[in-house]
Amino acid sequence: MGSRCGDAAGSAPSGGSAGPGGGDGRARELARAKRTSLTRVAADTLRAGLLAVKTGKPNRRPLVPVFDLGKPRVNLDHALRLAAEMEDEEILRKMEAGK
Repeated sequence: MGSRCGDAAGSAPSGGSAGPGGGDGRARELARAKRTSLTRVAADTLRAGLLAVKTGKPNRRPLVPVFDLGKPRVNLDHALRLAAEMEDEEILRKMEAGK
């Protein structure tokens, strides 16, 4: 019984690089923890993602921290005008500096 591409242990490049696809190594850690191949982890992950798309339900809701920033210190009714004025001031400062 021969090994398939990516199923053999140690087939991934060594040296800690994430490889051409990038990533942060979580798939490798999961493969080690489950004692399975990286190919199996990738297939399971893809299957779960496709199932979430098919059913319209994500596997989990992303957690986003919420902070109370208090009352605004600037009138935000004219935020675009304020941003444009600040940008104009910055452009003038750069022109005066010779940049």
